[in-house]
Amino acid sequence: MDREVENTYQCNCSRDAFCSYVMGREDIAASEKDRLAQLVLNNHLAFSLYVCVSLTFWSIFVFWIDLIAMPGLTIYVGYVTNSLKIAALIPVLFFVLNFIAKFVYIYCRLNRLIPLWAITAAALPYVGFVFILREQFRKDPELKSIVIDYLKFKKEIKTRELKQYVARFIGRKS
Repeated sequence: MDREVENTYQCNCSRDAFCSYVMGREDIAASEKDRLAQLVLNNHLAFSLYVCVSLTFWSIFVFWIDLIAMPGLTIYVGYVTNSLKIAALIPVLFFVLNFIAKFVYIYCRLNRLIPLWAITAAALPYVGFVFILREQFRKDPELKSIVIDYLKFKKEIKTRELKQYVARFIGRKS
C-alpha cells in the first residue's frame, strides 16, 4: 500500500512543474522536499496563486473601466443632472461595489487559507493580490525563497526561448 501511495505521489508531483523543480533541487533536504511537495500537491499554493492570477486580470479589466468608462460616465451624469455631487458618487460607488465583489470572491475561495484582515486587504483595487502572496509566504520563508528561485529559473527559460524565436524570425526575414 505504501508503494502505491508513493507512486501516486511521484506521479502527481511529476505533473506539476514547480513540484518537479523542487524535487530536482539538490540543495534541499529530502524531508523539506517532501514538505514543500505536499504543500504544492494539497493545492494551498496553487489555489492561492490561481486566485492571485484571477485578481490580476480583474485589476487589468477594472483599470480600463476606470480609465475609459468612469470619466465619460461621470461627465455625462454631471452634464445631465447638473449636479457635481451625483457625478462624484459614481466612481465612489464603483469602488465600493468592486471592493465588495472582490471581498466575496476572495472570501469564498480562500476563507480557510488566509485570515480575514488579509482577505480585506486583498480586496483593495490593483494591489490586493500582493497581500495574498505576502500572507502565503509569511508563514513559510523557505517556500518564498524556492518560489523566487523557480520564477527566476522560468524567466531564464522563457527569455532564452524568446531570443531563439526572435533569431529564427529575423533569420527568415533576411
